[in-house]
Amino acid sequence: MRNYIEDACEEIDESVFTGDAFRDPQHRRGLREYMARWERQLKVLDEIDEEDNTDNEPKISMSAKSLLDCGKWDIYCEWSGTSVWAINEGQMSSDEIVSIPLSVAKVMNLC
Repeated sequence: MRNYIEDACEEIDESVFTGDAFRDPQHRRGLREYMARWERQLKVLDEIDEEDNTDNEPKISMSAKSLLDCGKWDIYCEWSGTSVWAINEGQMSSDEIVSIPLSVAKVMNLC
């Protein structure tokens, strides 16, 4: 786990177990909404990993900008190992075309 994520989780963990921020039921509801959202996304990432034996299958091609525009950039970056900041930091152009195996694209709801 990346250090900044572990640090954030530790802070939340401490708040839950000391009760300092979650005595209010509304705050606990908010935390549960985040946890449910995270769990849904983790399941999508697990499905992508399961489908990741994709060397010989058809691929779709699209620009990095298209992935950004349709809200799939973060999940593409997680799958591909690309930094989410790659475009902003000049590591790649938003016009760059990426190839995504069809099975992965389906899990990502791109097709």
